[in-house]
Amino acid sequence: MKDIIQKYRAEGGNLNYTSTSIDLTGISVTYIFTCFTIKEALDKVVELTPYGWYWRIDPDGTIYLKNKSATADHQLYIGKHIFYMSPTRKLDDLRNCYYFIGGTPPGQPQLYRKYKRISSVNTWGLKEEKYTDSRVTNSLTADVKATRFLDEKQEPSIITTLRVLDNNGENPDIGYDIESIKPGDTLAIANLKSSRKDLTLWDTMIWNLSNWDYEIAFVTADILHIMSTTYYPDYLELEAVRIFPNVPTRVDALAHELEAITTSTLPIKPVEGAV
Repeated sequence: MKDIIQKYRAEGGNLNYTSTSIDLTGISVTYIFTCFTIKEALDKVVELTPYGWYWRIDPDGTIYLKNKSATADHQLYIGKHIFYMSPTRKLDDLRNCYYFIGGTPPGQPQLYRKYKRISSVNTWGLKEEKYTDSRVTNSLTADVKATRFLDEKQEPSIITTLRVLDNNGENPDIGYDIESIKPGDTLAIANLKSSRKDLTLWDTMIWNLSNWDYEIAFVTADILHIMSTTYYPDYLELEAVRIFPNVPTRVDALAHELEAITTSTLPIKPVEGAV
C-alpha cells in the first residue's frame, strides 16, 4: 500500500500516510498490479489481507490500513447514547464453498483450488462461489484470499443502523462524542441483556416509543465493526456489522478478470500522448 501511495503521489495525487497509519499484516502474498486505478489498487490490497483488515481515508488525505480491534473502541448505551436501531439480516450473500481459478505458473498446470467450510454447509446448505483472477499464480496467495472470503461469508450477515446522539446538546448527561467515531472502529452496546435466544422478526425501534418483538441482544451482542458514518447537526447515523463485507462484488470480479486478460501484455509504463 505504501508503494501504491508513493506512485500515486508521483503522478500528482494528494493522498499520504504516516509512520503509524499503515500496519504490517504479518503475511506474504504475490500479486501483479497492471493498469489499476488508485481505488482498485487499494481494494485489491485489502482483498489480499487476512479477515478483519480494512482501509479508510481521513478528510486530511491520510490513508490507513488497520486490523479490526479485538475489543470495542466505543461502548454505547441504549437510551444514553443510542436512540434508534434498525437491524437487517441478509442470507443472499452467504457462501461456504469457494472455487478459485488463477493463472498458470511456469511449468505447472493452471491454478484451480476448492475451499469449503463444512460447519456452515451443515447448517445452511451448500452455497458456492467461483472467483477468477489470472494474476494470481501462487497457491499461498489463493489460500489467503479464500480464507478471508469464507471467514466473511460463512454466516448470514446482519447490518445494524444506529443513530447516536451528540454530547454537545442541552443535556450533558446524554450523548456521545460522535466526532471520535470513525469507519473501521469497533463498538459494543453495553446494556443489552439476554437470557435466551429466540427466532425474531426484523424491524425498527425508536427508543422510549417502540416495543421490541424479539431479543435484541441476539442481534447485536457481538462486537460490531463500523462500515460507514453520516453526520447530522445533533446525531450520527452509522452502519455496523459483525462480519465485515468482502470488497468486490461478482460483477466487479468478472469485469476485473476481463481487464486482467486484456492488459496482461501491457508494457510497464504507458506512452505519453500529445494533447
